[in-house]
Amino acid sequence: MSLNRFDDYLGGKCISWLVGWLVGWLVGWLVDCGVCVEVTVPRNPVMQQKGSNVEIPCHYKTSVGKNFVLEWRFAGNPPISLQILYFANNMLYKPSRQADRLSLLHKPPTLGDASIQLNNIRASDAGTYICEVNNPPDFDGTGTGLVNLVVLMPPSTPVCKGSTSAHVGSDVTFSCSSSEGVPTPIYSWTLLDSKQPLPTSNMVQNQEKGTLVLTNLTLQLSGTYSCTATNEFGHHSCQISLHVTGEDLLVHQGTLFVNLSEDLITVRIFLTLALFLCLTRCVL
Repeated sequence: MSLNRFDDYLGGKCISWLVGWLVGWLVGWLVDCGVCVEVTVPRNPVMQQKGSNVEIPCHYKTSVGKNFVLEWRFAGNPPISLQILYFANNMLYKPSRQADRLSLLHKPPTLGDASIQLNNIRASDAGTYICEVNNPPDFDGTGTGLVNLVVLMPPSTPVCKGSTSAHVGSDVTFSCSSSEGVPTPIYSWTLLDSKQPLPTSNMVQNQEKGTLVLTNLTLQLSGTYSCTATNEFGHHSCQISLHVTGEDLLVHQGTLFVNLSEDLITVRIFLTLALFLCLTRCVL
């Protein structure tokens, strides 16, 4: 056998051995992964309205044995992970403040469904729920899933703030904010008992931040202002009163004109009388 043929022979043997080893490893991994832990949860956030019940899904694949353990944790605000449910040795533990509102959808959770239900949900229930399945000696795969819960709710009653008195010609700023509301509410301001809308030339309103800036105040802008926070689940309002002091420039100019007119009439009457008396003496 020539040297070149011998090299080709060895190269072919090495390649065949390497391919056989890779195939054997892959088959072994696939066989082992048939019993590994695989957790599946929804990718999109779970959304539910405040006060209702919500299901938080978690499904898994594994060969459940005596070492099977299911754990649920919750990370809200602040984002600290707290254990809320623990299942092991056919025993269920619920060590959280949600215990009386929290339950498993399937009991026991040993048939591939580890989903939970939370009743009468509150704003404080919003956050990330962590489903973790352990089944030693099956340590391969993805044994953890994260589900984000969004609690939908109307705006809480907003708080109105700002100056309640100002002088003619000055500016004033009002603010309005709700501590709760999902989706984020928008804010609108109105002047109560006013037949006309707020003059755009004298106001700057931010519906997202809830601010209202009134510029170059006049006496007509005195009154009670109402702010309404609104989203698709409801609305609430607050009020604040503004008292504008001083005298409007136009009114002042009008008063001055009237006073000058009255003075001119008085002078004219006086001059007419004086001229009449003078002519009377001349005739006599």
